[in-house]
Amino acid sequence: MELVIEIGDPQQKKLIELEMHPVFGVARDLNPPLNLTKVILAADFDAKVNELQGTTNYKSSRDDITASAKIVDINDGVAIVLSPMLFTEEEDSETRQFVYLHELMHAVNKRKFPPIPTDSYCMTTYLGNLHIFYDEYCADRIAYKIIDEIYPTRSPRMQAKIENELKHFTLLLNNPKYYDAIAREIRLFRRHMINIDGFLAIITPFFDTVSLSIVHAWTIAEQYPEIDGQDELSKSKFLNGKTLKLLAFLKTKYEKKSFDLKDGVDLVADFMENFGMRFEDRPQQPYCHVLDI
Repeated sequence: MELVIEIGDPQQKKLIELEMHPVFGVARDLNPPLNLTKVILAADFDAKVNELQGTTNYKSSRDDITASAKIVDINDGVAIVLSPMLFTEEEDSETRQFVYLHELMHAVNKRKFPPIPTDSYCMTTYLGNLHIFYDEYCADRIAYKIIDEIYPTRSPRMQAKIENELKHFTLLLNNPKYYDAIAREIRLFRRHMINIDGFLAIITPFFDTVSLSIVHAWTIAEQYPEIDGQDELSKSKFLNGKTLKLLAFLKTKYEKKSFDLKDGVDLVADFMENFGMRFEDRPQQPYCHVLDI
């Protein structure tokens, strides 16, 4: 594994390397060893991700969420790209180690999921999203657990990070702009003002932002039930019975250490109805039913 540090003077780079190495060095001690080929602390995070992916459109800031790290497939292995934002005044070694562990778990999880069937659009869509949710859930839960074991007394910055993350996701999930925007697009579809492709193109980014925010907020709530603000989280229109059943499924699978999620397809299908989407396989081409919310 190669550590590439693009910020700081030589002394700072050495200190950063000493901080990172104990976490990412675990990759080669796993059985089998994790094929983590590079960890890059990038001077320009978005540019580095685009360079490795061979893309031009990756942006770390999307709607109300900003990424500070990303897993990228390269050749026969993976790279972890880290943002220089991790070294601002709001962060410390403890908060950064959480991010390192979180990303390392994404790399570990990648090789645990069974292949997703490709002969059914519904299965590909539903199981693909379920893998994403579970990947984030596991990465969060394990990273928080390890950090709590290493640091029984949390640093002020780590405590603030946990509280602020829950507050941020709760505000996002209670922000009417997402629910109202989805309801508006459903009305436009009903009036034949947009077609199904246009509807999905608009709804999908809302779905990605809201669904991942639910997972991240819920893992914090489960890991730290003493943190204030969980009553506000439960008020979100997106946190209904369908959502709670899906979250309970993720927790059960996590406790069983199981990555076979096929029995959760119906749950994720029901959950996606919160965004007006219900997919159906048809002989000619797959179809999306647009539902009211």
